[in-house]
Amino acid sequence: MNKNYSKFQKKYYLEVILKLLMVTVSISLVVETILMILNKLLILSLDMYLYIVIPFGIIILLFVPGWFIFKPNKKEIARRIDRELNLNQKVETMIECEDKHGPIIDLQKENTMDILSKTPRKSFKLRFSPFLIAVIALSSLSFGGSVIIPKKKEKVPEIVLSDKTKKYIEEVEAIKTMVNKSSIVSGLKNDINDDLDKLIDSISNDGSDLYGEFALVAIENIKNDLKSTNTNDDIYLPLLNSQNNTLKQLGKDIKALEYESIKIDLTTIKNSLQGKDSISLMKYVVNELERISNKDIPEDDKFYSYISNLKNKLEEIINENLSDATNEVELAFDINSMDLREAVLTQRVNDNITKYVLDELRRIFELPPEANDEDEDDKNDDETPDNPDDSDGDHKYEDEEDEDKGGSSQGGAASGDLFVGSDDELFDVEKGIIKYGDVILDYSADIFNLLNEIEDEEEREKLMAIFNLYYDILYGNNKEEGNK
Repeated sequence: MNKNYSKFQKKYYLEVILKLLMVTVSISLVVETILMILNKLLILSLDMYLYIVIPFGIIILLFVPGWFIFKPNKKEIARRIDRELNLNQKVETMIECEDKHGPIIDLQKENTMDILSKTPRKSFKLRFSPFLIAVIALSSLSFGGSVIIPKKKEKVPEIVLSDKTKKYIEEVEAIKTMVNKSSIVSGLKNDINDDLDKLIDSISNDGSDLYGEFALVAIENIKNDLKSTNTNDDIYLPLLNSQNNTLKQLGKDIKALEYESIKIDLTTIKNSLQGKDSISLMKYVVNELERISNKDIPEDDKFYSYISNLKNKLEEIINENLSDATNEVELAFDINSMDLREAVLTQRVNDNITKYVLDELRRIFELPPEANDEDEDDKNDDETPDNPDDSDGDHKYEDEEDEDKGGSSQGGAASGDLFVGSDDELFDVEKGIIKYGDVILDYSADIFNLLNEIEDEEEREKLMAIFNLYYDILYGNNKEEGNK
């Protein structure tokens, strides 16, 4: 059959294919709708990929046999062309006499082919019944509705908490409240809250009685939070291994975050470096501080910046090779001293609140207290080797001579019969009996921050001198004024 007939044959094939697709897609959409509704009602649950595979599988399984069943033959195609082009069975007659020949038959064939050649392909219209269009429309709407309807909420089995668990949760929540009210740095506060939330989730959702194990995990996490926030550990460890007693004591006081003791230790070192011929001792101090500088501590940390700046200033003094560097040493130790105070007080608050949290967790979950590591530090003291560069085994500062006569190099403690303000005791509803000295550490940094904001330099220095004297009296560092 020539191309004039084939163009209409292909058009008819296209119509049949589209009708088959409409039917198979409608059926697949109905099936998909049923599956979606069952899923939304929590009756059936399938993997997501199945909601794609199943409808395509239905289309393929129905379309292939449907094509072989409903594919039109030549006579059906001829009748449709005659009906569509109003040819009064000319095409059907041509098909029936396809293998016959004769003058009249051949003339009729030629006439029919001539008509088909002159008739454009678009004259053959694709026709779809309203019923079929309605079916595909309704199936599409039903599927769309099944997609947008909300899924039935799955009933989560209610966990019945025991009275013991409820008590644990209430006490941990009380710790969170205290932490949120505290003045610790925000990063540490958020980390501790996250760890406590995880602890609450663990004891709420776990059916076992492993409360202690969950608490131990939280305790370790909180200890790590403090270690990553405070830098005093990184700073004190190199000093603790120093061969000089005062530097070693400075390391201990930094570890304990005792600001007044740290101040006394630094004053002792400063006084020893202000005399003549102190360059050798200054080099030793610089070498010890260099070990702190090699630590991986953020440069913007105020604790570290004070130590680093002090080391740099002392190096400058050594390089200048002054016979008497009293003023320069004084300046080296006093510069950035407010940063040191702020750093110590801030980390002291972080340390106190964190230790309170840890102690409370041990109390609540009936865990043994943490082992004290002071004995280990004392052991390290005994094992410290003599300085090979010093014939006496130690670089001694002037104040250390008294220690050989029975005195003490411990800083920050009152002596004699004078009872100082920092030794007074207060009662805290959460912590019990505490020293007033610990309380004033929490707010003294705020006072000095406010003083730093005063623009009038003379007024600022005057007020700072007053407050410094006030704190010296509280801590027993100015006995004459304290007695007054």
